[in-house]
Amino acid sequence: MAQQLLKTKFHLPAARADVVRHSRLTDLIDRGLEGPLTLIAAPAGAGKSTLVGEWRESANGLGTRFAWLSLDDADSDPVRFFTYFAAALDEIRPGIGEAAESLFRSTNLGAQRTEILTALINEMAEIEDDFVLGLNDYHVITDEQVHGMMATLVEQMPSQMHLLIATRHDPPLPLARLRARGALTEIRGPELQFGTAETATMLLASEDLEIPETLLADLTERTEGWA
Repeated sequence: MAQQLLKTKFHLPAARADVVRHSRLTDLIDRGLEGPLTLIAAPAGAGKSTLVGEWRESANGLGTRFAWLSLDDADSDPVRFFTYFAAALDEIRPGIGEAAESLFRSTNLGAQRTEILTALINEMAEIEDDFVLGLNDYHVITDEQVHGMMATLVEQMPSQMHLLIATRHDPPLPLARLRARGALTEIRGPELQFGTAETATMLLASEDLEIPETLLADLTERTEGWA
């Protein structure tokens, strides 16, 4: 890409060594790879990117071709968004997006959205192996043009691609249609909350304590399962 891009936006935060593992959720992400989209929707601080990092470091995650893009408010601009989008995919196959780059910079992006998506999807279709693209903090995207193009992409992207979106609230994508087809994997706040066993695991990992079950249950209830 000709534009100077911030490389740290492509770095997935590593899972901490002392994090309490969510094996049931990493297994769910694994199973969801058979469909086009996994949605992790939960409040700030719930552990969305931590979960993705944990999955990435798991046995199955390590064997999956993967790209990551952390979004910020400036990425709501359509040209910037899709420039970064294509640059993230460059981690999967170098040079991807070059055919679409000139269209990204068009002064009449809306009129060429079909051509842009066609060029990008065609390039993604040339990737031989299955791959995952993770988009973090998608809730910062407010531009309707970006949402419209992403909705089309979700419906038309090649079968070897899986999109993983981490967000604080549901994006305006065709979630109902995907859900009806069994093509959407969803992980929400309640799934990320700790149960009593996970609360005990976290506390015992950090302190050599013996904690009565009644106290663990009370602590879990008072914190509503948030680490």
